[in-house]
Amino acid sequence: MVTLRQLEECGLGAGAIKYRVGAGRLQPLWRGVYAFGHQELRREGRLLGAVLACGPGGVLSHRSAAQHWGLLATARPRIDVTVPAHTGRPKRPGIDLHCVRRLHPDDITEHDGIPTTSVPRTLVDLCEVVPHRLVERALDQACVLRLLAPNVLEEALARANGRRTAPLRRLLAVERRAAAFTRSELEERFLGLIRKAGLPEPQVNSRLHGYEVDFLWRAERRVIEVDGHAFHSTPQALTRDRRKDSDLELAGFHVTRFTAQQVLYEADDTLRRTRRVLGQ
Repeated sequence: MVTLRQLEECGLGAGAIKYRVGAGRLQPLWRGVYAFGHQELRREGRLLGAVLACGPGGVLSHRSAAQHWGLLATARPRIDVTVPAHTGRPKRPGIDLHCVRRLHPDDITEHDGIPTTSVPRTLVDLCEVVPHRLVERALDQACVLRLLAPNVLEEALARANGRRTAPLRRLLAVERRAAAFTRSELEERFLGLIRKAGLPEPQVNSRLHGYEVDFLWRAERRVIEVDGHAFHSTPQALTRDRRKDSDLELAGFHVTRFTAQQVLYEADDTLRRTRRVLGQ
């Protein structure tokens, strides 16, 4: 990828550039942006070209940034680019241009060689262009990939005051409330659901094949674990949980896990799933 300005800085005049375009050495992609030699570019090449085509300060954003970070897949051919500009810049074919007054330095970075909005800013931008369920999916993936440092999302939301960020704020509020519960409090809440629904009484915190399990129905060979955020959010904890589940499954016990959010705020769905697990 090369821009007209870069070619001019290398000493090429208008005639030399026109000659190379005619000879096929430079392949025009957008006005002022060329591929060198051919147009058989990787996806990253076209993303970089789109950013360069939108002028100084442009960054990959919204759905395109979410896909580039691995947060959300998209099949749409158009590329989202955000630029700091008080007035609109010329439109480019195949590019959705988003103009903002200012891009805070903490909201921009470079990912795989492409100027891109940060993960928190990308999540904020998604609130305006995708359904709420996809915002939740992108946030979950950002947590799985360990792309969010503590408090950075809250800071990005504070900078986005006045924008449509309600879906993200609701998700954060639920996560904070769920994180405040201890493991024993979650177990008590889940046990209360079981008893209120009249389901078979489980053994609580029992030993099974070298592990302590939260809830055990030995005759049904079923185990249910309730995962509090503080105990199950680190990579080491995730690895430990997968090893435990695998060992118990090999021993003939089916393992089901519920998050704190499911136990606390999605009780009806959690009970329906528990009934199915227990064959009720």
